[in-house]
Amino acid sequence: MGCETLRIDVTDDLSIQEAVRTIEKKHAAVGILVNNAAIGKELMAGVHKVANDAIKEGAPGTWTPEQVANVTYKAATTRKPKARYRPGMVSKALIYSRYLLPYRMWDSMFVNTLTKQGRKFLAVKQ
Repeated sequence: MGCETLRIDVTDDLSIQEAVRTIEKKHAAVGILVNNAAIGKELMAGVHKVANDAIKEGAPGTWTPEQVANVTYKAATTRKPKARYRPGMVSKALIYSRYLLPYRMWDSMFVNTLTKQGRKFLAVKQ
């Protein structure tokens, strides 16, 4: 069993037909076809926006360079340093909410939030 990903213009019938022919040549038949064009674009735009916002100095939930230096020093000089250090309250809230919520609820919350951010980001870009 395998997975084949292809870039397809879902508004163009010829593009879709060519993708199906490509899969049929390699695998004899198309088992499952998933269209995630709109969701994927908005979700990835949300990831891009959130990631870019997070690296801006002073963004909520991020550490200042001084905080990073202090934690780095502590990790380097502690006899048994932690494997990971959580940068601020936002990451701590995400980590702890992951423990408290069922997988599907947490995944849904996370994806919905990123998708909403992506929609806003794409609307501003146009």
